[in-house]
Amino acid sequence: MIHPSGMKETVLNSLIEAAKKHGFIPIATAETKFGTIFFARKITSERITYMWAARNWGRTIEFTASSSLETCEQIALEDALGTLMLTTEVMGHA
Repeated sequence: MIHPSGMKETVLNSLIEAAKKHGFIPIATAETKFGTIFFARKITSERITYMWAARNWGRTIEFTASSSLETCEQIALEDALGTLMLTTEVMGHA
């Protein structure tokens, strides 16, 4: 199966399994004009870590444990969109 953005179901399943293996909990996918973005989160007593992955890109972002989950989610989404927008522009002009 291929999702609307072109991410194959097997790739998405691999991301989910990798996230779980490292203690992350898959929380959402977002369909954007840049493709599907996968998000996962890991919470410990010391920090909150968000992971996003899309196309050939991904990143983890750490926050203090006292951070608002809503703020963390917004920052992770903005980071993903910004990265994908910049890489699309660069790759498009290459």
